[in-house]
Amino acid sequence: MTRALISALLLWLPLAATAQQDPPDPCQPAQDPETLAAIDEALLGLPVMAAGTPADGHRDVWCHDRFCLQYNAVTRGPDWVIERLGPDVTDGEHTRPKIKFAPDPTALTRQMPSAVDADYTNSGFDRGHMAASADFKCSADWMEQTFVLSNAVPQVGVGFNRAIWKSLEERVQGLASREQIYVITGPVPLPANGKAQTLSAHASGCGNIIELPGRLALGRDGICNGSKDPAKDCPDGVAIPAAVFKVIYVPRTGRAFGFVLSNENHSPLRNKLNVSADTYLDRWRVSLTAIEDLAGIEFFPRSTARRQTVVESNCPVTRWR
Repeated sequence: MTRALISALLLWLPLAATAQQDPPDPCQPAQDPETLAAIDEALLGLPVMAAGTPADGHRDVWCHDRFCLQYNAVTRGPDWVIERLGPDVTDGEHTRPKIKFAPDPTALTRQMPSAVDADYTNSGFDRGHMAASADFKCSADWMEQTFVLSNAVPQVGVGFNRAIWKSLEERVQGLASREQIYVITGPVPLPANGKAQTLSAHASGCGNIIELPGRLALGRDGICNGSKDPAKDCPDGVAIPAAVFKVIYVPRTGRAFGFVLSNENHSPLRNKLNVSADTYLDRWRVSLTAIEDLAGIEFFPRSTARRQTVVESNCPVTRWR
C-alpha cells in the first residue's frame, strides 16, 4: 500500500466515523410546512377570544416548528397551544431532553413580559407542558422546542401532571401514531371572584359533574420568584389555572372530543374509585361548548352554525384504539 493511499485512508476514517455517529435526522425539514395559515385552514380558524374580551394588546400568536400558540403577557403563559400530530411527527426513538425551561425568544423579541424558570422553582407547581415534549419523538430538536415557558402553565405535579394528565397525553400520542389529528390544549383560568366552580351534568355536555378548585384550594392566584408563601403577592406572576383542557380533533371523522381536568391531586379520588385511567378520564370528558364557556375562547370560528352544533355540543365516544 503506498504512503499516499495510507494518508488518504487516515483522513477518511474520522469522517466516516462521524457520519456513522451522526446520521441526518429524517424528520428535520429545512423549513416546516405546517405554517400558521395551514393550521388555520384545517381548523376553520384559530381559536378566538370570546365576545366581549377586551382587545388590550397583551396577546399575540406565533409558531414553533410543530406547534402554534396564543401567548398572554398578563398570565405569563398561553391561552391555547395547537399541534398537528401524526405518525410522521409522534413516532420516533428520541427521549425527553435534559434541558430546562426558558423564556420564549419570540416573547422577548416582541418585548412581551415573560415568566422565568425561577418563578416555578420551589413554588410547589410543575412546569406543565401544553404541547407535550413526547408528542414530537420524531425529532430531538422539536422536543427541545417545547421547553419554552410560553408552552407551560403551573400544574400540580403529584397526582396530576405526573399522573393522570400524563396518561391523557399518552393516549393522545397513541392515537397520533395511527392517524393525523389536531390537538388544542390550554388553561382554564380562575374566575375573577376566585371561587370554586361546579359544572353541572347538563352544562358539561357529557353527563359529568365537573368540580374545579378556587383560590382557597390552590392557595393563591399566581407564582413568582420561587416562593411557596400563599400570602406572597404576585400581581405580575405566572397565573395558576383552575384546570387544564385538551381538545382532540380527528379530520378523518370530522369529530372532536374534549377533557377538562381540575388542577389538583387526582390520586385520592382515583384510588377511592379504584378504576382504570381510561375510566377515570371519561369522568372528565366535556363538550367543546363547555370548554369554550370555561376558558373564554371559541373553537372553529369560521365553521357554519350547524357544524359548530354538531362538533362542539355533542359528546362522541372516545376511541383511543
